[in-house]
Amino acid sequence: MKFYWKFVLFIALMILITFSNVISISDSNYITIELFKRESKKSISPEKRRALMAKKYYKLFKRDTVSPLINEVNADLSYYGQITIGGQNFTVDFDTGSFDLWVPEIQCSSSQCGTHNRFDPAKSPTFVPSQNSNFSASYGAGITISGYRGHDTVIFGGISVINQTVGLALIDGFSNIYEEDGILGLSIPIDSTNPGIIQSIRTQKLLNQTLIGFHLGRYKLNATDKSYMNLGGIDSNAYVGNIVYNNLVSLSQYSGTWTITLGDAQVDGVSIGGVNSPALIDTGQCYLLFEFLSICYKHIIFVSKLRHPIYPW
Repeated sequence: MKFYWKFVLFIALMILITFSNVISISDSNYITIELFKRESKKSISPEKRRALMAKKYYKLFKRDTVSPLINEVNADLSYYGQITIGGQNFTVDFDTGSFDLWVPEIQCSSSQCGTHNRFDPAKSPTFVPSQNSNFSASYGAGITISGYRGHDTVIFGGISVINQTVGLALIDGFSNIYEEDGILGLSIPIDSTNPGIIQSIRTQKLLNQTLIGFHLGRYKLNATDKSYMNLGGIDSNAYVGNIVYNNLVSLSQYSGTWTITLGDAQVDGVSIGGVNSPALIDTGQCYLLFEFLSICYKHIIFVSKLRHPIYPW
């Protein structure tokens, strides 16, 4: 009889993120943006995924950790939403683990850019070039974005964010791997020169409350379960019981991230030693990653009962 390792990340109800000290959970004045699940048709090697994670989370770890296992077969890997920039349509990953908003530019030279929607500044009546124009981002080995910045009107969920900083990629390694056009970062504002979308929403007072909520449905659990992101309030139909609030970790190495202190993690009801470990809330990834994750893998290897069907030890 074979045993298989199955690590499920299921954001069952809502991830709640707030800038406010006082929150009224009775306020129903919020907007909803539907998110679409899409299983990637492009193969991403485990090595490249590990490099991507190491680059994205380098600030969170003081030492190397055991490489995670990735299962790309029948997995709910991709959640994306729709936005417009300067009247042009794009699909983006709403990512709480990064800061920038960027999409490919019309003159993007990467081979896969032609299969994506690309922004054409000449077709936008509201586009303004940025004085601080250089833009670059790195998401792992071989995944590099570079181009220039501009400012334009960004619309999603019925709200219009004017004069928003947008990165326009001329070299786009992201498009070679992922099917979304770009990324809309939702992490904590850290750049006063080029404000992120959350910072702009708050400054322009576009929502009664600066709250973001995610429900990420899983096809394998319920094929009809829709995914969505709420802005500006809390959907009382999306959770049961009481909402639990967590303070963000205030250490400098976690600045700019939604990092909280994890109480514990368990396997089959048994603690694996994750007490008081930092944990990053990241809607742009499809797996769990903690500093103490090596403890989990050592435990599983030691028990020697479980085996992953795709990437065995």
